[in-house]
Amino acid sequence: MHLFKKKTTLVNTSDKGLVEKKKAQLQQAGIWVHTWETEPVPVTGQGAGMRPSDWSGKTLVNKDNQRVVYHLEVLADDQYQAMKILMESDGVELSEK
Repeated sequence: MHLFKKKTTLVNTSDKGLVEKKKAQLQQAGIWVHTWETEPVPVTGQGAGMRPSDWSGKTLVNKDNQRVVYHLEVLADDQYQAMKILMESDGVELSEK
């Protein structure tokens, strides 16, 4: 059961396609993978209210693609095997000495 095992985050990026590609590679190799996305919450102090008059005449710019961060994690037991698979797929030549 993966619920009570230690996990390690391998990828944090804003590129959803990259996370999906790496997830497919790891799953094809038989490694358990968990992905999720987060969006940072703007910090506003107490009393830092936003008045409608501050925004009058301005258009809303949607920056969702820039803010969302995608994460990929694997079990800590599979960490080194997953890193090896991902590094080899990125073109890093691993040689044993």
